[in-house]
Amino acid sequence: MKEELQRQLAQVIAAIHGQASSTGDFWIERLPSVAQQYIAYGRAQAVIDIIMPTAGLLVAAWLIKHLLVHSGIALDFKAHRAFLSLLTGVVAAGLGIYSVIAFVTATRLAALVWFAPKVWLLRELANIIK
Repeated sequence: MKEELQRQLAQVIAAIHGQASSTGDFWIERLPSVAQQYIAYGRAQAVIDIIMPTAGLLVAAWLIKHLLVHSGIALDFKAHRAFLSLLTGVVAAGLGIYSVIAFVTATRLAALVWFAPKVWLLRELANIIK
């Protein structure tokens, strides 16, 4: 009885090992395709990450230009337009600073994914494993 159980256990372990190796072979065969798709995703994300801060910079530049064109208003905080002018300047400055920081960060990552995709892929895998 004990020998029969050991034989059945050996068969189950062999079946599991065979299934695991076939699953491993499945992923090994498809790994280049999966890696290429992930790199394509990274490139698309990098483009979006560049476009968004650029749009923020354009909006900030437009707000600042608009503020400079209409800056003939005295800074009297009781005047409604003066307060809006000051608020517009603060928003434009904040948006501009944030957009510059986001643009620099996105450019670094975009350069990595476009010019060194294997290095980017290894860094992403390391981040996933952490």
